[in-house]
Amino acid sequence: MLKDKPISAIYLPNGTPLKPGERVVQAEYAETLKYIADHGDNALYQGPLGDILVDYMKKNGGFIAQEDLATYKTVERQPIRCDYRGWEILGPPPPAASGVHITEMLNILEGYDIARLGFGTTETIHYLAEVLKIAFADREAASGDPAYINVPVEQLTSKAYAEERRRAIDPDRAQAWGAGVTQLESAHTTHMTAADAFGN
Repeated sequence: MLKDKPISAIYLPNGTPLKPGERVVQAEYAETLKYIADHGDNALYQGPLGDILVDYMKKNGGFIAQEDLATYKTVERQPIRCDYRGWEILGPPPPAASGVHITEMLNILEGYDIARLGFGTTETIHYLAEVLKIAFADREAASGDPAYINVPVEQLTSKAYAEERRRAIDPDRAQAWGAGVTQLESAHTTHMTAADAFGN
């Protein structure tokens, strides 16, 4: 953040991080939001705010171009809804994975009497760990942008699927989990990270 003068001026005044309880004032951001409120979204997508953003990106190695702003379209999707023990839980839909897989986890956990097992007990932690592994295996296989792939939302968020996955949990042993849904993409590596001995 120190390399970015506008950001460091807000969050690192005098070069030091803010202390808990210190007030953050973002006057320029407030002016930007007011400008958009007064002039509409074209102030950003086809107007002076967009020009400022694109110029900043060019100067700082960013990737947003004027064409990106001019062709941007908002996609509105319905939230993921989950009934967990009488509570309605809402989460973001794909391409975000969290709403689908939190619902999946809660549906599986709903089959256990967590209150009776107790917070932090061996049993509760075991079930939570297994449920997390299941959800992450499914997430790896079936997450993505629904504009490009068919994410099996209904299957992953269904009570029946949760019951199927729950039945496979061994209450006494940890286990490795694979996806319970068809993998949407190749299992091959699509990216690689390289680091030297110093973590660079």
